[in-house]
Amino acid sequence: MKPILLYICSLLFPYICTISAQHNNDIDTSSVKKRLTYQLHESLNQTNFENALKITDSLVDYGIQNNDSLFIGYAYSAKATIYRFKQDLSTAKIHLKKSIKIYKKYRRYSYLVELNTQLANTLRAEGKLDSCFYVLNTKTQQHISDSTSKSSLRYFYNAKEVAYSNIGRIDSAVYYIFKRIAIVDTNDYYRLGTPHSTLARNFYKVNDLQKALIHTDKALDYFAKTSYNVDRTICQTYILKASILLKLKRYKEVESYISKTQGLLKKKDVPRYRIQIEILSAKLYWETKQFEKIPSLNTNQIENEEIPNHTLFDLYLTKLTQDITFKNWKEADIHLKKLNILIATISDLHLKQSFYKLSSIYWVETRDFKKGYEAQHKYLETKEKITTQQQTYMAYDLDQKYQVTKKNKEIIQQNLTIQKQENQLLKTEKHQTYLTLSIVSAILGFFSLLFIYQQRQKIKNNEILVLQRQQEIVKLESLINGEEKERNRIAQDLHDGLNGDLAVIKYKITSLPSFTLNDTEKTIHKETIEMLDNTVEQVRRISHNLSPASLQNFDLIEAIQQFCNTTNNTNPLHINFQYFGNQLILEKEKETAIYRIIQELVHNIIKHANASEALVQINKHDDFVNIIIEDNGNGFDLSAKSNGIGLQNVRSRINFLNANLDIVSNQNGSTFTIVLDLNKIYKA
Repeated sequence: MKPILLYICSLLFPYICTISAQHNNDIDTSSVKKRLTYQLHESLNQTNFENALKITDSLVDYGIQNNDSLFIGYAYSAKATIYRFKQDLSTAKIHLKKSIKIYKKYRRYSYLVELNTQLANTLRAEGKLDSCFYVLNTKTQQHISDSTSKSSLRYFYNAKEVAYSNIGRIDSAVYYIFKRIAIVDTNDYYRLGTPHSTLARNFYKVNDLQKALIHTDKALDYFAKTSYNVDRTICQTYILKASILLKLKRYKEVESYISKTQGLLKKKDVPRYRIQIEILSAKLYWETKQFEKIPSLNTNQIENEEIPNHTLFDLYLTKLTQDITFKNWKEADIHLKKLNILIATISDLHLKQSFYKLSSIYWVETRDFKKGYEAQHKYLETKEKITTQQQTYMAYDLDQKYQVTKKNKEIIQQNLTIQKQENQLLKTEKHQTYLTLSIVSAILGFFSLLFIYQQRQKIKNNEILVLQRQQEIVKLESLINGEEKERNRIAQDLHDGLNGDLAVIKYKITSLPSFTLNDTEKTIHKETIEMLDNTVEQVRRISHNLSPASLQNFDLIEAIQQFCNTTNNTNPLHINFQYFGNQLILEKEKETAIYRIIQELVHNIIKHANASEALVQINKHDDFVNIIIEDNGNGFDLSAKSNGIGLQNVRSRINFLNANLDIVSNQNGSTFTIVLDLNKIYKA
């Protein structure tokens, strides 16, 4: 059975059953309905939608002639389903509402659940997510009861999962998938495999790759047991598993699943899966630097094929990556325009993030810095959305673990209650009762003492840890204060001592009468004065770096801004400084620590990264401050550089601030992300 027919039949089967039940004793009527329904299924099997619509017209006429309202409702629901596949969503909604009105009159609540869910899916397809949730949470929910059929509930839960997944609420999506699995029969392998495949896709979205891998394997195990022909579904799951393995850099296994999918596609070609496999192959061989194996990805040949926008977007994005890498700006411009057309239809935040990042690179390379800045801004916004999505999922995952622990505790408590009841039954025998009570009391007393002892030990251990932490903070504070004092002393010595001596030397040299010098001596005299000026400037710069006056005279943000401006004027590196949020006010020693961290990382970029651009960004939101230092240099090996003096100094100050540091570095550059909790800083 073709997937399209399987899907339509799953929607229409409940209504067919209703029609048959309505006329159990009318043999002639039933035979006419069976004939019309058979003709409808045959047309759908041949994907002949126009003929199928004509048959549904006959169904409506037959229902009107025989005063058979439920059959008319069935015909309208069939029409709606066909129009949805024809992408005529407005007409589909009209027929759905007609069908809902009829079934509501006859109080067929299970079918009302399915019809309202279908209406919600149609609204979602139109991009009306608010209306979609309204129908699901009110119109559909009000018809759900203990008598609602499992098939109706499965359809409802699936719609909720898709809707929540589309708005990035992966936690809610996962919740409804598990509810859907819970009502599937244990021997219905196809309906068990499908939600596990959907689970894997949702875990993949939030980068929980291990869970995604577990559920793809479960899905494939169920599909292997089903009697249906599910080659297309298996293809889709193979592609998903290959994508997960690619992120895990298990390249040999990726090749294996690409090969398996290609084997299935040889039986029957499915253009969108064929294109997805070509994209995967291109990404695989790009990452493994086997450029000769990368497929051509001829975008012109596929534009007449029925390819989903998501797949087309991924294809053009892959081509854009290659174009920018090889500086093929003409092709890059073509693919960028195509991507801009499709971007409004894409819900995948990771694809959007990649697009905005590549767009930013393209516009910077083509010297359109305004568009480059706009693309970079959208990239950061999308990155923040992905972070929020992952944090929401992590909170959900922790809550699930807590619920499991809580449930286990309840089971233990129930077992203890049962044990007590059994002990009460044993009281019929006096001697055994006394003995049992004595033993139980002794055991409880022992464990109570043991518990109290362990709790005291935990409290003591915690107090020790707190004291150790306080000592570490005092040591770090003393070390940092000592370092700052030494910096100030050296800066003062340079300024008052060496700089003063150099000024005297310059005065002495300039005092020499020029008429007593020949031409060569005049040249040397002039060069000497210039060298002295350069030396004085270098000493002044070193003095200011050791003890910047801006940090004493201004607040932290102004000091960092001045530092970035000074660095831009004296180095080929261009630093873009950004600050978002309210005014940031901290103790001077905390501001000094933050300033030194940024100063150290920027100096490392200048000395080691071979970068042309860098970003210093500070975001203050509520009680958190996020600091991002990013460059487009050649990156570094984290394991090799982790013990460097510069990074050790940075980590010492991070520990002093009770902050967190995350470092990401590859051949495209390095990103240092520092998260400061102001509540912890104030306690430090």
